[in-house]
Amino acid sequence: MVLSAQSTNTAVHQKTAWIDKALVVLMVIALSVQGPSLFALGSMDFTVGHALVGIVGALSVLRCFMARCPLTLPPVSLHILLGVYAVVTVLDAPQYGFGTMIFKYVFQYLVLVVVLNLLVLINNGKQSVRLITWGAWIVLALVLVNAISHAGAFIEYYSHPWDGHPNFATIFSGGVNLEATWPAMLGVFFDDNREGHVYLAITYVFAALVQSRAGVMLAVLALAYVILIKRDGGVLAKRIVVVVATAVFAVLFVLVGPRAISAHNAEVRAQQQAALAAATQETGPEDTSESTTPQGTPGRRGIWTGALKAIQDAPVLGVGAGNAMDVVRSLTHYPYREDNVHNYPLQVLVDFGVVGFAAFAVMAIVFLVHNIRARLMSSFGAFVVLYLIGSMIQFAGGELLVGFALAGYFAFGPNMQGGSAWVFGHGRVQKYLALDNAEAKGELDV
Repeated sequence: MVLSAQSTNTAVHQKTAWIDKALVVLMVIALSVQGPSLFALGSMDFTVGHALVGIVGALSVLRCFMARCPLTLPPVSLHILLGVYAVVTVLDAPQYGFGTMIFKYVFQYLVLVVVLNLLVLINNGKQSVRLITWGAWIVLALVLVNAISHAGAFIEYYSHPWDGHPNFATIFSGGVNLEATWPAMLGVFFDDNREGHVYLAITYVFAALVQSRAGVMLAVLALAYVILIKRDGGVLAKRIVVVVATAVFAVLFVLVGPRAISAHNAEVRAQQQAALAAATQETGPEDTSESTTPQGTPGRRGIWTGALKAIQDAPVLGVGAGNAMDVVRSLTHYPYREDNVHNYPLQVLVDFGVVGFAAFAVMAIVFLVHNIRARLMSSFGAFVVLYLIGSMIQFAGGELLVGFALAGYFAFGPNMQGGSAWVFGHGRVQKYLALDNAEAKGELDV
C-alpha cells in the first residue's frame, strides 16, 4: 500500500537522522571558532564565526523544513525580555546613540530558535549531550593546537610576567580569557567517567597556564558539577576532597601566581612614582599608555565605579544596548579599552535601566528556581548557571553559546525528560514525534 505523505516524511527523517547529529556538532564548533572580524556594525563585529554559524544555521533551517517538523519557539518570557531590550534601546537612541549591541541579542535569539528546532528533531536529550561533547573535544583540540603554535608567547610571558595574559591570536573572540572560559564551561556536558575527568583536567590546566582567573574558577565549578552532582557512584567524601583541593589550588593561583605577583609589583611601582611626584611637586598629564593601564580586577573596579555613576544619570531606561562603556569612559575620563563592564547584571542595569534589569532578574530567578528544583539534572541548565556565575566578572551579553544552551534547556526541560510544555508549538511537535516513533516501530497501518 502507499504510505501517506506524513508517513513518508517520517520515514525519510529516520534515514537521514545522522544529518541532525552532524549539524549539532558543527554548530558547537561554529559557535566557538569566531576568528577575525569581517566587518563591523557600530560596536558589534561580524566575524568569520558568525559566517560559519550562518551557514550551519541555514543548513539546519533547511533540514527542519525538509523534515516538516512544526516550528517550535522559546517561551513567551524570553520574547518579552528581548522586546524590552529592543524598545529601551530605541528610546535611548536620540540621547545616547543607537545601541548596535541589540543586533547581538537578535543573533543570539536566531541561534536559539534554530538549535531548538534541530534538537527537537533529535528528540533525545542524552544523545544531544553526547554530540556536544564531540564538538567540545574538537574545539578544545583547536584551542590547544593554536596555543602550542604560539609557544613563544608563553615563554615571553613566564620570562617576564605582567598583570594580564600571554599575548597571541585566539580561536575565540574576546581574547585569551574567553579561550579558557568557554571550553571549561562545556565540561558540564561530560559524564563522571575517565573521558570527562581528562577533559576537565585539561581545561583546568590550560586556564591556569593562560592566567585566566575566570577560566580557573569556572573549571572548578564544572568539575564540582560533574563529580558531585552527575557523579556515577564512588565515595562522596573522596570527591569532595578532590573538589576542595582543586579549589584551594585555584585560590593560591589567584593570590600568589605570576599574575598576582606582577600586579603587586606594578602597584608598588605606581605608589613609588606617586610619592616621588608629590615630593618633587611635579604634576604632569596622566600616563594612559598600555604599560600603566590598570588591568584585571583593579581595572574592573574603576569600570564598576563609573557604571554606578552612569546608573544615577539614567536609572529608568538606561543608556541603550552596548552603550555602557561609552558612558563610563565619558564619566571617568579614562580611555578604557573594554567593550563591557565585566559584570553582566550591572551591564544590564546600565544598558537597559531598572525596567530592563527587572525583566532580566525575574527571568533569571525563575530559571534558577526551576533548575534547583530539578537538582541541576539538565547539563544545558548547568551551563547557563555557570554563565550567570561567570558573568559577575566578565561577559558582555548576547553570547551565542548561551543561546545554544538555552535551546537545549527549552527542548528537553530542566529534568531532561522531554520538551518543555511552555515553549510555543510543544503540542504540535509532540504529535509529530509520536507519529515518528510509531512509524519507526511499525505500528502505523500502511
